[in-house]
Amino acid sequence: MRMGTSVYIERLVPLEKRLRTIDFVARPAREFVRDWNEELLHEIQDNWPYEGETRDSFEVDIDSSHLLPRWGMVFSDNPVVRWLEYGTGELSDDPESAHQAYFPPPDRLRDWSEKRGLDPYLVARGIFNRGGTPPKRLVRDANERMNARLGSRIGSLGRMIEREAESYHDAF
Repeated sequence: MRMGTSVYIERLVPLEKRLRTIDFVARPAREFVRDWNEELLHEIQDNWPYEGETRDSFEVDIDSSHLLPRWGMVFSDNPVVRWLEYGTGELSDDPESAHQAYFPPPDRLRDWSEKRGLDPYLVARGIFNRGGTPPKRLVRDANERMNARLGSRIGSLGRMIEREAESYHDAF
């Protein structure tokens, strides 16, 4: 199951039909979506408190099926990312969680536990006794930080489109 964040542009079809052949909008829009997602990826990874597998599992994907991209996303297919982000058990804020206490398999906690000098069985029992693990909100917080910068970035997109339109106009 993928864990990540996405941006969707609604009511784009009429605009896309009108601008289908106008390159001065498509290129800046594609660059904007690509740059935004790359920055979001770095925002997540730079603030990710865990080394290795979970941090390195994030990827970027951008809609390539249309002239104007309709979406871009940063995601991870690593289930541990979802458990860290939303928490687990009774403490989870994951809408797909059963919200029930559980006893995780100690073998799955062995590497993490032993790196910290802990007994994996005692770690599993502690998770069970607490009802789960609390959400870390690492991806959602990174997304909120990026969204706080959206206003200035939209202005930058407008200027890119203007420059592109000027060069498009100069070509004729």
